[in-house]
Amino acid sequence: MRPGARGQGGFGPGMGFPGMPGMGPGMRGFSPEDAEMAALDQADHDLDVQTQELSEKLRSAKKEDREKLKEEIALTVAKHFEARQKRRELQIKRMEDELKKLRDAMTKRNESKDQIIKKRLAELIGNEDDLGF
Repeated sequence: MRPGARGQGGFGPGMGFPGMPGMGPGMRGFSPEDAEMAALDQADHDLDVQTQELSEKLRSAKKEDREKLKEEIALTVAKHFEARQKRRELQIKRMEDELKKLRDAMTKRNESKDQIIKKRLAELIGNEDDLGF
């Protein structure tokens, strides 16, 4: 694989954590209602492809065309960086929302500790007062 190709460092789609939505090829398991993340993932992919194509053009370009291509690559890399940052921001926001839900659930469970324990005990040892079917 050539340097800078997918999965070889930089900030291409191959980077990230395995199993995280939108973190690389083959891991695009978005739910249909997750259009925002899917759009960000698509932009990431498209900009990666565009960058690779431009860098290949640069390698075979005439000397007089190289400077313009370098500028175009720099602009595309900057757009790619911004697209990945937006995706990361969305991931962080979603993780923070999930963490808040978990903290709220823990608080609620702590407040209901005695009831939860009593209910579980009743399930385990059977409650003679139950009017079961």
